Amino acid sequence: MKFVPAIVVASVLLSVSITVSACTFFVFKNDLGNHFAGRTLEWPGTPPAAVALVPRGHKLGAVTTKFGFVGMHHHGMFTDGMNEHGLLVNALWLDASEYGGNKEEDVKITDAVAHILGNAKTVSDAVAYLNRTTFYTFSSKVTSGLDIKFHFAITQPDGQSAVVEFIDGKPITYTNELKVLTNDPTYDKHIAAWNKRSPSELDEEAFVAFDYSPEDRFIKMAAFNFTQTSVPTDEDGVNRAWSMVNTVDIPQGATYWKFVNDLPMTTTFSTVADLTNLSYYFRTYDNYDIRKIDLAKIDFGSRSYASVDLFKGADYGEFNFKK
Repeated sequence: MKFVPAIVVASVLLSVSITVSACTFFVFKNDLGNHFAGRTLEWPGTPPAAVALVPRGHKLGAVTTKFGFVGMHHHGMFTDGMNEHGLLVNALWLDASEYGGNKEEDVKITDAVAHILGNAKTVSDAVAYLNRTTFYTFSSKVTSGLDIKFHFAITQPDGQSAVVEFIDGKPITYTNELKVLTNDPTYDKHIAAWNKRSPSELDEEAFVAFDYSPEDRFIKMAAFNFTQTSVPTDEDGVNRAWSMVNTVDIPQGATYWKFVNDLPMTTTFSTVADLTNLSYYFRTYDNYDIRKIDLAKIDFGSRSYASVDLFKGADYGEFNFKK
């Protein structure tokens, strides 16, 4: 297993994303040294999505889980989740991905997140799995007929984080030193773009503006990590993560991906993970109430598989003044 020191990658001209631009991921730590992560998932329209509890001993095709986890899936295709050891796995779109496998012999790329969460304790375990496994992609109704192309952010409770991309059929692993991931171009080119920036652009008097492109979202999240001040408590960490998520939330109608369909693109769901305390939070575009799953309270050895549809609308509580 070889980790590429991405911070020192030579500067490369930033290429332009020509297809899907969706999803943002970040990690930071608070003053206690505990780590928090956030991600968004964008798509035109409302793709089928559900939140699931997957117990130990659950069969995922040819693989049986050793560890329990919770996460988001789309007809069984997991794109986000955290397991009982605090290992967090996020799949984000990377159009440059090429896997090299075939349907007859190899593993669907859409199985990767669940297989890792169910059988890996650490980033090293996850990276080893991705390096020894050959994957193939395919088109799906969930992605409006596009071939599914993922790269992965994998993070453990002590903050170690890796990015794994598949280029020309081969896995490339980067140490995620900036603790950020978005979409195309590849991770090394994002790092090169970051390395060209001057710290003076990031102070409070000259904080640069950003758009919704993968390049600018990457720089934006890295800039927030670079300029972070005191985050005293774990509750402050969760709140800061949601604040960062808010900065890349896309209202319906602001962006369209006509190459996919004619529906307005939106941030369909967002998640925040407290990796130390094993808390997994989520909200959806149709219900901004934040819901929490406490993995520490779940006995993954006795529970059965459970899945609940995400998009059910809001039921906001009414605030009443006391008499």
